[in-house]
Amino acid sequence: MLKGIGNYYQKLVFTVIAGLILLLIYHGIKMLLLLFAGALLAILWRGISRWVCTRTKISFNICLPVVILLNIGSIVLFFWLAYPSIAEQATRLSEELPKAITQLENNLRDTQVGSFLLELVNTDQKFMDNISGEMGKLFTAFTDTLGVLIDILLILVFALFLVGNPGLYVRGFLHLIPKEKRERVLEVIVRTKDTLFRWFIGKIVDMFSIFVMTLLGLWLLGMPLIFTFALIAFFFSFVPNIGPIISLIPPLAISFIEGPNMPLYVALLYLGVQMFESYFITPKIQQRAAFVPPVLLLLVQFLFAAFIGVLGLLLSTPLLVGLMVPIQMLYVKDYLGDNTLEEEN
Repeated sequence: MLKGIGNYYQKLVFTVIAGLILLLIYHGIKMLLLLFAGALLAILWRGISRWVCTRTKISFNICLPVVILLNIGSIVLFFWLAYPSIAEQATRLSEELPKAITQLENNLRDTQVGSFLLELVNTDQKFMDNISGEMGKLFTAFTDTLGVLIDILLILVFALFLVGNPGLYVRGFLHLIPKEKRERVLEVIVRTKDTLFRWFIGKIVDMFSIFVMTLLGLWLLGMPLIFTFALIAFFFSFVPNIGPIISLIPPLAISFIEGPNMPLYVALLYLGVQMFESYFITPKIQQRAAFVPPVLLLLVQFLFAAFIGVLGLLLSTPLLVGLMVPIQMLYVKDYLGDNTLEEEN
């Protein structure tokens, strides 16, 4: 009887502790995501440093700080040089958007289908207010500079702490694992790190290719604000599926001012860029990184966006890529005894 009561209280205490841990994770999810972003950046820095060391025979202890300084310095230099142009074009974009929305309304009103769509809402003014409100929310997110800068600073701090001695944290984690399992878990950690590094490098190449193709395409079409639109496409391409759709909204809205056929040309340009990226660039990236089923990725993106927010949406892809490795190695291969997935990778 007493033994049963003791087991009951042990289970109760364990349940309470587990609940408190989950509650702590829920309220600190943003900080955990920033920590993951810092770890991702540290993986990139160390991976590039190793690549440079193997080809130049320079000591890793010299390569690492040089790579970090060059990486941060190049980003700061780029934005310092490009800021006047970005600020000017962003101001013009905010001024042109209301005109574009008015032009869009007039174009819709001139067609039977467009008039029908306008009649679906209560009043034309409500329609315009809804669009303006949504666009206002979009640009408010971009103008919340202070919060973004703080998050970026935290990511850099986490990355700098992790990049110097990652073995310290890995060894600490391994002490929580039974001794007979530590070697396998270490193998999983190393594989996950290598996969995330390959994915990150591939994603950077992917983002730059989209930036260049979008910039050239909009320039050939004679669109204004091409640098700003290309930069928007660059950043939003970090988020597959959803990012390209969001990046199309500003240039598509402005295109209604440029001419009756320009919206079609802009839409076809973005569609062509995404098709080229999907069929020629992304497959090359997936050959060297963990394959993520598109439907699963889309589901995770929606869930992260709904429950965590923008930061969860941005990091949903690398999180899923990182989780695929331990799932395949520990569950599919070790627990289920299925080696086919690991052989394919």
